[in-house]
Amino acid sequence: MEATPLMTPASLIYRHVSVMQDEVLRYLRPKSGETFLDGTVGSGGHTAAILDACGPRGRMLGLDRDERALAVARQRLDAFVDRMVLVHANFSQAGEALARLG
Repeated sequence: MEATPLMTPASLIYRHVSVMQDEVLRYLRPKSGETFLDGTVGSGGHTAAILDACGPRGRMLGLDRDERALAVARQRLDAFVDRMVLVHANFSQAGEALARLG
């Protein structure tokens, strides 16, 4: 799915609707204190939904190879900044990213 860029004075924002978000949440059943990995964080839609569902103790490592997408995700996920780490990496580098973060 292609995102549509919109220019705003503050930043470049992508308008994107996360697909199958309800199904992802139903399958994962996030619970408080769990840690998740989003291998293609994009604009952060699924990440936000998962972090919201797993409450104040849930954590997320989000990866994306597109630095612009990570910038959008950082802005969108600002409310979760203390519970997530976003890394510029391909999902194939998930093991390395997890090892670096301990």
